[in-house]
Amino acid sequence: MFAKACEKAMKFTHPLVASTRAFDGTLTSSIGTYFFISKDGWAISAAHVFNSFLKFQYDQKHLKEAEEMRKKDEAQGTPSHVQMDPKWLTNHSVWFGADQIRLSQLHIFGNYDLAAFKLENIPENFVQEVAVFGNPEDLKVGASLCRLGYPFIKLVPQFENNNFRLPADINKVPPFPNDGIFTRTVLEPRQKGEAPVKYLETSSPGLKGQSGGPIFDVNGVVYAMQVKTAHLDLGFAPSVEEKDMSYSAHQFLNVGVGLHIDVIEKLLLEKNIPFQTVNKGNDGYTYVIN
Repeated sequence: MFAKACEKAMKFTHPLVASTRAFDGTLTSSIGTYFFISKDGWAISAAHVFNSFLKFQYDQKHLKEAEEMRKKDEAQGTPSHVQMDPKWLTNHSVWFGADQIRLSQLHIFGNYDLAAFKLENIPENFVQEVAVFGNPEDLKVGASLCRLGYPFIKLVPQFENNNFRLPADINKVPPFPNDGIFTRTVLEPRQKGEAPVKYLETSSPGLKGQSGGPIFDVNGVVYAMQVKTAHLDLGFAPSVEEKDMSYSAHQFLNVGVGLHIDVIEKLLLEKNIPFQTVNKGNDGYTYVIN
């Protein structure tokens, strides 16, 4: 059902790997997903995919302040009592699916878990297509949807000559789709006086590594961006006995939650960021790109 749609989505969806090095030398890499929305390099992902980048910027200020205090103590000939947090990030890198790609602009909409950014030095033919947003009125409850991203991938980075080095086969990381149906629209309350945030819920859960990936229909038209998974209490807890112990196992339904394109489009328009939308043609089947 989604073979052609996935083939289309794979042409504008890519992995995003954030790597960090802490003051104590700890190295980490986490993978997320992003997708292009314009031919000139604009793309979107979940804001929380960039959390390590924001922490890095915050930690750099503390590291600079600590170093200045240490030098001041040294100049005065007094013992330095500056404490360095071992978890402060000293190095950070984001890999966008090709080594030469660089981030040139970044807009974080933290209250909506949306990051919009422009990339440069993009290889030729890397952006084969861009995502096209659908008309929400065309999407009915029960419609089939698919999610695309990069789960089930463990990365162990190396750090050499002040640079991160990812596994040699990182360029061959396969995307993973999972399908479901559109179950409902969810309005999440915000602070008093703020409009609720609109989400699209799917019957299948989003997986770690799919954050920031597109949620699309059988035609490859995008209706949301994966941001989180909700755990709905089913209201029953069967008793489980194990090794002379008995406990209640609460049951939950895991559902995917995507930021609705109504919200995405509104935020992109605020920053004059380009994107494409579609409407059905006069025959009711073909799509016209606006």
